[in-house]
Amino acid sequence: MVGNVALLMGSEEGLKQEWIDREKQVLLDTYPDLEIVPIFAFESDGGDLSEALEGSFLFSSHKLVMLRHFEEAKKTSPLYKVLVQYLKNPNEDCHLMILTTQRPSEVGAEITKALSKEQQIVFYEMFENKKEEWLRNYFRREGLNITREAISLLLDTVSNDTLEMRENCSQLVSFIKAKGESNTITEEDISKYTAHTRSEDGYSLFEHMADGDFERSLKAIRKILSSDPRSGIAVMAILQRQFRLLESFLSIRKVRGEAAAFSEATILGTSASGREVKGIMRMSQDTFRRAARKYTQEDASRIIRYLDSEDLEIRKSSDNQSFLFDMLVYTIVVLKARKTSLTLERELMENSFTDR
Repeated sequence: MVGNVALLMGSEEGLKQEWIDREKQVLLDTYPDLEIVPIFAFESDGGDLSEALEGSFLFSSHKLVMLRHFEEAKKTSPLYKVLVQYLKNPNEDCHLMILTTQRPSEVGAEITKALSKEQQIVFYEMFENKKEEWLRNYFRREGLNITREAISLLLDTVSNDTLEMRENCSQLVSFIKAKGESNTITEEDISKYTAHTRSEDGYSLFEHMADGDFERSLKAIRKILSSDPRSGIAVMAILQRQFRLLESFLSIRKVRGEAAAFSEATILGTSASGREVKGIMRMSQDTFRRAARKYTQEDASRIIRYLDSEDLEIRKSSDNQSFLFDMLVYTIVVLKARKTSLTLERELMENSFTDR
């Protein structure tokens, strides 16, 4: 840690936490009586930060102040002003870590200009190829192998954040070892684990859509978003994957029959990944049979184009994501993406199902 202040930016919380743990241990080795003081920007008026940084030491010779969720601090807030003033003359007996999901351009010039480049560290989300390597290494350390197909399926259901990936993988490892059947994780294992642990997710949402069940689809997406508002992007990736697979299945079935379609249905990837997926697992085949009764190949193609067009909007949205997904479910299940104009929004506002 260069100097006594570090600005830790970016949304990759896993790597960020690893850096914090290493630096915290260095400080503990130097100051065994280190006092660690957490401050949360969203509940601070600035006074507690000032007291933590410059107040007296009761039981220790050194402090580590951790200012978390700095993205919640407005540039006009007392907290922001206290921090700007402190950075002009930091306390030598105190270390400060400023944690934020923002990038350098979003933090504020008064903060970044007060710090050297070495004191500003950005933790970016992991690239797709690095995620696969990270997952393989994680399971290898646990004494497990994982197939390429299982990696592909798992990658569609985890975020780019290694902290969340580690939590998900830890639970999966416990599930696999409890079974005690094999040291190799397969695609079927991933599906069984997902079914075992989930209440609703992108795959169960697709199952409801395959049945053409609008009410259950709507309840499912609302439950998913209420449990984790950040899950919308993962849901979109899964829907894109499944409808592409459905399109391929319907195309092959038309010419070569159902058995060939189940084994040869192929997609090159989704908007979230370029990985090839080939074949439909036995446990998912009935879902695709039902979807084939509900949607034609033309319907699937149209829905894919619609999902692709909405993907960026979902990624950008935060406050109105619930309404966007209500509209998405209605467009796919009821309209089969035949109508996606602005008039649809007015129709949704007039329908009773949008009332909560």
